[in-house]
Amino acid sequence: WFNRSCWLIGDIPRTGDYVSFESASRNGSYTVTYDENYTSSLIRLDVGYGPGGVAHFLITNPAARIETGSMYVGASSADTGGGHGTVLQTAGFVQVNRALDTSSWPAASWAGNLYLGLHALDTGSYTLAGGTLSTGGTIVGYESVISDGDMPAFIHNSTTGVSSNAIHETGSLTVAFMPNSRGSYVLGAGMLASFDQTIGIA
Repeated sequence: WFNRSCWLIGDIPRTGDYVSFESASRNGSYTVTYDENYTSSLIRLDVGYGPGGVAHFLITNPAARIETGSMYVGASSADTGGGHGTVLQTAGFVQVNRALDTSSWPAASWAGNLYLGLHALDTGSYTLAGGTLSTGGTIVGYESVISDGDMPAFIHNSTTGVSSNAIHETGSLTVAFMPNSRGSYVLGAGMLASFDQTIGIA
């Protein structure tokens, strides 16, 4: 993240930017690491957008802070499909806050949420091993029909074995949102605080 030469604009993202790690950007897979004491405030963050390889995002610094209006892990336009992304958070604070999305595009109505596996052939995973994740809503498998080992998944398990070291706060947790969609949420050592939980909404 902090290597300026890796970004098309020649600099790291700034406040109000829309950041997308595209699956097709590289052959195979690539990894972006957020490993410094730094706060990023974004409109939207995509990890693994579009068909191609796999985009991996690692968040490792205890003082790291990422704020975004919406977050998609494994996403695409509906007609292409095949987005594949993963997030591993071992420390720091990640917040998905609707108020940060000041865009006017239609998808802004979905702001405030974390989506894993947006469309039918997309898949994404989020592993929360440390730190805090705060979202307005968390949707594991919105339309994704990917099954077996590649289905959208949220793995919530503190590497230290202490639940308070891996906290997921969300207004609502939904697993498998649309008909025939797939998803899983695995809670090991961790703390989940949610006002509402739905398994198989449609």
